[in-house]
Order: sequence, then C-alpha cells, then structure tokens
Amino acid sequence: MAADIFTSILEILIFGSSLALILSLISLGYSLVYGVGKVINLSHGMFYFLTGYLIFAFTKYLAIALPIGIILSLVIITGVGVLTYYALIKPFHENEIMVLIATFALGYFIFNIVLLTENVLNLNVIPGFIYLDGFIPGYFMVFDVQFTYYRLFVVVMSVGMIFAVIFFIRYSRFGKAIRAVSQDQDAAKLMGINIDAVLMFTVALSAFLAGVAAFLYVPFAPMMMGSGWDILLLSMSVVILGGMGSIPGTVLGAFVLSFSVKFCEYFINDLVGFQISSVFHLIIIIIMLMIRPRGILGKKEKV
Repeated sequence: MAADIFTSILEILIFGSSLALILSLISLGYSLVYGVGKVINLSHGMFYFLTGYLIFAFTKYLAIALPIGIILSLVIITGVGVLTYYALIKPFHENEIMVLIATFALGYFIFNIVLLTENVLNLNVIPGFIYLDGFIPGYFMVFDVQFTYYRLFVVVMSVGMIFAVIFFIRYSRFGKAIRAVSQDQDAAKLMGINIDAVLMFTVALSAFLAGVAAFLYVPFAPMMMGSGWDILLLSMSVVILGGMGSIPGTVLGAFVLSFSVKFCEYFINDLVGFQISSVFHLIIIIIMLMIRPRGILGKKEKV
C-alpha cells in the first residue's frame, strides 16, 4: 500500500512537472501580451491548435521531413501573430471590448478554416498525432515509474525556453524596452521606445511559444477539434492564478494547477477524478477571482 502511494506521488511529480512546464510555455506569451499591452487575446489557444495542425499536414500529407515541417509551422504561426497585432489588436487597442471581439472572431475563423480544410481534403486529426512516434525512442525507470526519453526532451526544451525568455526580458536591450512599456507606456514613448514594435514583438513571441508548446505536447494530448479553446481556458486559468502579467507568477500558477489536476486524476475515483480535473481550471478561476483577483504574485492595477 505504501509502495503504491509512493509510486502515485512520484507519477504526480513527474507527469505534473512536465505538464506544468508545457502550460508555462503556453501561458507565458499570454501573460506577456497582457502585461505589456493590457491585451486579452482570445485567439491565443488557436495559435497552439493551428501549429499542431500545420505540422500534422506538412509531415503526413505533404511528406515534408519532420524538422522542416516543425520549422515551417513555427515561422507561419509567428507570422500569424504579427498579422494578428497589425490587423486586429493595433486598430482597436484603445477599446478593450473590441479587441476581445476581434481576437475571438480570429480564433473562431481559424477553427472553422481547419474544420473546412479537414472536411474538403478528408484529413483526420481527431485520433491525435503520431508524427513523433519513434522520434526519440526508449525510456528509463525512475523507481517504478517509466520515464521516456521524449518526455525528458520535453522537460529540457521547456526549461530552456522558459529561462531563455526570462533572460531575454531581464537582460537584453529590447527586453528592457518591453519592461519599460509594461510599466508605463507614456513614459516609454517619451524615452523614444517604439511602442508598436514592442507590442508586435510580444504578440509574435506569444504565438511562437504557443507553437513550440504544441509540437512538444501533442504526443501526450492528442489534438482534437476543440483543443484550441481548451488551451485558451487553461492559459487564462494559469495567469489568473499566478497573476496577470507576472512571469514568475505564471510559472508558479502552472505548477499549482498541474499538480492539482494530476492529484484529482490519481487519488479520486477514475471517472469522477477525470471529470473534476477537466473543469478544475474553471473552478480555480472562480475561486481566485473571488478571493484575490490579481492572482498569487500579481500587482495591484494603477488607478
């Protein structure tokens, strides 16, 4: 009995940590866009969804080599991020409601384009992606828990990307400009910082990070037609829990949410645990908004 509990706890730590790192990647971009431009991008989940779909289409139906398919997909989704800023966010930046409507419309448009393409070309992404099977084969054992080399690759890649973003924001010249804009746009503009360039770059970076998370995570979570909306809700849950615009808060929120979800799956009756875990992030949003609207590490908004 004690051995079973130890194994379950170890599985929660291992699988919860890998999920948390992926959620951190997805949510970092979402949090940055809000922190820099006070923009809530409702098409963010579709960046994840579209990247996964593009990789699937490139590798399976166009017979493009996997590395090239991944690179092409990341370039395309980063370009979509740039277009999203100039076409939908910049024109309505002063009107938060219009930005919400415009980005939601974009997400709905992407969803329906993928659905139409799938129907017309008779593609099938519902069973999930198998394009990474055998990409990094093999596994090793951590006590009684199987840990695949691909999962290790995901952990290393995710940690590397997260630290790269943090280092860039803190120490690079452009990163300092991003921080200046997030603190006070008017003062940053007076200092000669190009606000448009900073906001555009932030949206493009958020799309890129969501794309990286897509190619890393789809072997664990098969892509469904509603995956983009699920990812959007998870991202919102993470940043609300950790604190909107806070990078450390986003990472902390991702770990708290991931461990909580895995705990529900392992220690509650299978069916009930799955049902609770699938809506747990929504429960988190409601509770956090009631007791601490700015999140664990979020700062009070200036009035």
